[in-house]
Amino acid sequence: MRNRTRLFGQFLAVADICLTMLALFLADLARHLLPYGAGDAETLAWLTVREYVIVAIIWAFFLRFAHLYDHRRLLRIGDEIRVLVPAVLVAMVALFAAFFVVKVEFLSRLLFLYFVFIDVLLIINFRWLLNRAFRSSRMSSRGSSRVLIVGAGPVGEHVAQMIRDRPWSGFEVIGFADDDPAKREHQVEGFDVIGTSGDLSGLIERYAVDEVLIALPMHAHERMQEIVF
Repeated sequence: MRNRTRLFGQFLAVADICLTMLALFLADLARHLLPYGAGDAETLAWLTVREYVIVAIIWAFFLRFAHLYDHRRLLRIGDEIRVLVPAVLVAMVALFAAFFVVKVEFLSRLLFLYFVFIDVLLIINFRWLLNRAFRSSRMSSRGSSRVLIVGAGPVGEHVAQMIRDRPWSGFEVIGFADDDPAKREHQVEGFDVIGTSGDLSGLIERYAVDEVLIALPMHAHERMQEIVF
């Protein structure tokens, strides 16, 4: 999961920069086409490659500096918005300073307003679409490792929640195995308790399990050894 988290974070980082470049282009286009800019559109200069490179560097730095790609936050839209909006605003201040230093001309406040609005809109909606896609039953099960969690206690609940909140991780929980009779035919974190730890061989074959995660408390170390060996 750590490797998949790192790769997915890198994918989102590249996607964010691509979306930011698109947002900058659309903002530049909007200030030329929409009748709300200052001055004649024909006299406004278009942004050059230099400006796009400056924006890409600044955005890449501040989005990563804000820990937008922390595995505890990825595709949790509310958490990402709370980090993304301040990061973009701080990056915008840095962009003003950078453009002043390199003496970029023919810029307007309207361009920056368009840019911030479109950029945040594109990044958040892209994440929302990814979240919906990963959480769809067809997308989440395709190519995923089917996981059986041994132990439906607090540790098992935490593991199931962690996997459920990371649909991009490539794991699919098919249920729990727990020896507590009170938990049989019940759900834990939305997943069924489908058997006991003594039924592992049959459960693995019946449900085509790829991975077994032992999520027992430390005081159950003897039972862990029995399961493993």
